[in-house]
Amino acid sequence: MTSTTGQEHPRLANIRLHPIKSLDPVYVTEARVGPGGGLELDRAWALYTLDNRWVNGKRTAAIFPIR
Repeated sequence: MTSTTGQEHPRLANIRLHPIKSLDPVYVTEARVGPGGGLELDRAWALYTLDNRWVNGKRTAAIFPIR
C-alpha cells in the first residue's frame, strides 16, 4: 500500500501461531501480544523426549507427518 506522498505503509498480511513448537501453524484473524512482546499462545507447548529434549525436525524426522 502506498500513500499519496509515495511512502509505503506496512500492512499485516496474516497471523500464524505455532501453538506446539515444530508443528504446523494455525492461521488466526487476531492475536494478543504478551508481556514479553511475543504473540500469546505462539509456541506455548512443545513435545519432549524422555530425556527432556525438545522434539524437532532437525533431530527427529518422525515429526514431519504429524498434523
